[in-house]
Amino acid sequence: MRNQQRKLFPKLKKKGWYGGLKVRIQLIRENYDAWGPRVTDAAELVRLIGDEIRYSDRELLLSILLDSTWKILGIEEISKGSGRSLIASPREIFKSALLTNAEAVVLVHNHTAGDSTPSPADIRISERVAKAGKILGIGVADHIIIGKSYTSLFEKKLGPFKPKRKRKGGKDVSKIRS
Repeated sequence: MRNQQRKLFPKLKKKGWYGGLKVRIQLIRENYDAWGPRVTDAAELVRLIGDEIRYSDRELLLSILLDSTWKILGIEEISKGSGRSLIASPREIFKSALLTNAEAVVLVHNHTAGDSTPSPADIRISERVAKAGKILGIGVADHIIIGKSYTSLFEKKLGPFKPKRKRKGGKDVSKIRS
């Protein structure tokens, strides 16, 4: 196969048909004028979409895509799991954020049992996604867990939203374990 490619590509290049692998990804906005409302806090976001996932029999993870003025650009279902868990990767979370030029994302998922207390896995995925977002230049504004009520990791200052502690010398000590 490789020998065939070596023989094929020079012929295509000579004819001007092949100049290397070309890939094009394009987002098509079908309803261009329909910008979403501006989000100011977790409670408002839960009022907007909470009922959509609160009573689901499976865990769902949504990504709320925000522009620089915190208007909703879109809502994407990232993962649909079982009744007790779901699998999500930063790659899937940021795919649509990159295509829409989102400034930030808010992660929203439900706990089917109704308890909105964040699990250690919820905090770990938030930290992992926030690190990836920092590299990509896309902020993670919050991670909201919806059950009978809701919990905002940003409001509770959990995971990546924990305030950084400084020593007298100005070094960050939040990563030092006791």
